[in-house]
Amino acid sequence: MFFFTLYSMGLRLSEGLALKVADIDAVRKREHVRDSKGNRDRRVPLPAATLSVQRRFWTTHRNPELMFPNRLGGLKGEHAARTPLDWGGLQKTLQSGG
Repeated sequence: MFFFTLYSMGLRLSEGLALKVADIDAVRKREHVRDSKGNRDRRVPLPAATLSVQRRFWTTHRNPELMFPNRLGGLKGEHAARTPLDWGGLQKTLQSGG
């Protein structure tokens, strides 16, 4: 789900990790990307397929703030996570091609 979001919206790894649930504007079909390159905010088009998948993904963790919460507490702890997914783990996944 994380990599699907990055690819479909053209986001950098850090931008995807920083996404918040409140950044999604389903009515206007766009997402607010904060502190992008050059420390600027930008609005990125949100494809309908990505919005649909994000909604389904959110129902699995129901974190009120983070779109991609850390899983240190296991799947059951995602709803209370205060930090996003681990940068290093995502980097390893990208390098391994998986």
